[in-house]
Amino acid sequence: MGRKHFISIHTLSHILYSEEEDEETIEWEQEQLRRGGHKTPEPSAKEKEVYIPAPSNVSFLFVSMMHQINLNNCIIVPPVTPVPILSSAIARLSEQLTHLTTSHAKNSAALTTLGQERIEIDDREKELREMVEKAEVKRAWFQSFSEWVEGVAGFLDEKASIGAL
Repeated sequence: MGRKHFISIHTLSHILYSEEEDEETIEWEQEQLRRGGHKTPEPSAKEKEVYIPAPSNVSFLFVSMMHQINLNNCIIVPPVTPVPILSSAIARLSEQLTHLTTSHAKNSAALTTLGQERIEIDDREKELREMVEKAEVKRAWFQSFSEWVEGVAGFLDEKASIGAL
């Protein structure tokens, strides 16, 4: 008797969204006019939202029925999404747990290695500081010895110059 025409949910939601956007624009413009004092506020009775379930196939009859109802107040429920199966969720969680355990083991090993390296570096730093202190003591001794030698050389020069006269 009648041909059935089908329309996708995406197309229907696009129609609803574009009309909703236009209504919002109109409401905004009316509010701006009211605020500016150019228009007196009109009592507006908001229509109650109509619940319309989203069938798997939207027929021509359904679409024509939607056009008779104010499309701006319709709520379309999205299609049913399958609930995850417990076994797949457990598998994903166990995979993540394995990954985290492996990552933790690698990080712990790296942390232990870095701790040992730090201890070795601290020990090496202490040894180098001790070597620097010993070298400074030797430098100071040689400096004082050099000054003593210069003093003795000056004394001998004086004695040699007095004895030559």
